[in-house]
Amino acid sequence: QSKRKPKKIVSKPKPKVKPHITALKELENLKLKKLWQNGQIKQYYSELTDILRIYIDGRFGINAMEMISSDIIRELNDNNLDNKLMKELEQTLTTADLVKFAKMEPFPDAHDRCFQQAIDFVKSTAETTETQNSTQH
Repeated sequence: QSKRKPKKIVSKPKPKVKPHITALKELENLKLKKLWQNGQIKQYYSELTDILRIYIDGRFGINAMEMISSDIIRELNDNNLDNKLMKELEQTLTTADLVKFAKMEPFPDAHDRCFQQAIDFVKSTAETTETQNSTQH
């Protein structure tokens, strides 16, 4: 009798989580932390922009973590995104920069607005099945 070799168990690679799924989950986690409500405004904006930067990197292939806000906007402008969406993203990144580097303290409604603009940006630019199909033609 010949000895049978044990079969190697080949595990299928896990499907890669879409960048927008991860970003929306992270945004929800950020909201639950209530950072700005507890006076951690700089931390709030750092995390908010990190989530956006990681999303932009994953979705558009732009190395946003290593770029300043104006460069991110310039790079994204090549993707024919909606003007209103781009203006809102720029506003969010600018507010975050002012908080992080100029120690500005925006009004509480700005925190909510920036958060909502981040969600809108992710949802509006999320890669859907239709997006993938139309790019393959």
